[in-house]
Amino acid sequence: ATGVSVGRHDITWNPKLSTSVSYIPFGLISGDRRGVSSTFSHSLKMGRIDWAGNFRKGYTVSLSNSNSYSFNTGVFTPIVEFNTQYFNTWGWGALNSRLKGFYRFTGDSDNVGGPLRGILDNRIDNVESGVYLNVDLPFKMWIWFMSRWFEGHLSPFVDIAMFRYTDGSSQLNPFWYSGGIEAFAFPKAARSFYLRISAGIDMQAFLEDFSLSAVAPRDSKSRLELFIGLGHHY
Repeated sequence: ATGVSVGRHDITWNPKLSTSVSYIPFGLISGDRRGVSSTFSHSLKMGRIDWAGNFRKGYTVSLSNSNSYSFNTGVFTPIVEFNTQYFNTWGWGALNSRLKGFYRFTGDSDNVGGPLRGILDNRIDNVESGVYLNVDLPFKMWIWFMSRWFEGHLSPFVDIAMFRYTDGSSQLNPFWYSGGIEAFAFPKAARSFYLRISAGIDMQAFLEDFSLSAVAPRDSKSRLELFIGLGHHY
């Protein structure tokens, strides 16, 4: 990586060249994923995010481009992505936000629901481009007898996205949008090791019938998503 300074801001350029071979032991890989592929990618990034207790403060802006070539299919795939994040805190609570998107010049992307908590990844396929917005409002909560060893946070969230599909259509109305709540447990002896539990729901489906258990009318798939793991969503 290399960097330059523009006024008070440092901009970092990070180039990368890689080669990969797709392989599944004792399994079969689809034809478009077989063989060797090489990728040249590079990114520009500026900004800084600091920890303020167990909250974050600051911003980052990044623009990246990856260019992959499959020696098996002869397909060249350039993709452009952007990612902006902003965090602020007022002591007992915080605002976390992210705006990101991508555009594929050729082909399509599948399973692109990852940034939407409450929307299963495999519900969104055949996408040419997309834009996501995530907003979280975490605040401190009391964990009763465990407060001596842990700090707890609750965080309601809203995620919104729209996509353009490879057939030229756009999912503008309705948007994909979801909401829910996350809970965090930060060990006071090891603050970098923290647990996140996230429960999200497809709000478009929920507002149609106010059911938590029924499948989503849009595609007859689950309208709920639960995650238990380490680290923030972004």
